[in-house]
Amino acid sequence: MENSSIIESIAMKNEAADQLTRYLNALIDLFDAPPSPSDDSTSETTEESAQAALKAALSKRDCRVIMVVGEARSIKMRDLANHAKLSVSNTTGVIERLVQQGFVTRERSYDDRRVVNIVLTTQGQAVYRQEQSNFRQVSMAILDALEPHEQVMMLAMMRKVAMRVKAHAMPGHST
Repeated sequence: MENSSIIESIAMKNEAADQLTRYLNALIDLFDAPPSPSDDSTSETTEESAQAALKAALSKRDCRVIMVVGEARSIKMRDLANHAKLSVSNTTGVIERLVQQGFVTRERSYDDRRVVNIVLTTQGQAVYRQEQSNFRQVSMAILDALEPHEQVMMLAMMRKVAMRVKAHAMPGHST
């Protein structure tokens, strides 16, 4: 391949990467946005208002930790740090704050009393369910923008990308 062809190929790949970054940022903004009001005619309950106020006090990092704990149901601090992509010391600080705010609790393992697991409280479970609902709404909006055959293709491509990126990010992986 000629040098000019290589340079042109690199430039095209860089432009494609820049476009992908813009699209991903737009999608991330959708997931980070507050939920849109529901279409039903019922008004927001006092409990829903309280949950919204509590969630507003949470950072993105706090919400990410709540989501990881919710998915696991019960998780050790080191595993939580790994899944949330945080250092153990940062995770400890986040958990301390979430314990004080009543979103999570620490529980001793029944199998090994030295092990402490992090578990969502009822309040934390409410935030977890709301976040899941918000993510599902955005995902449905994305899928609704596509024709059925495009949805199948997009999901297949996303699965492929996720698997390859995950495999590439694993320790000891070489290219």
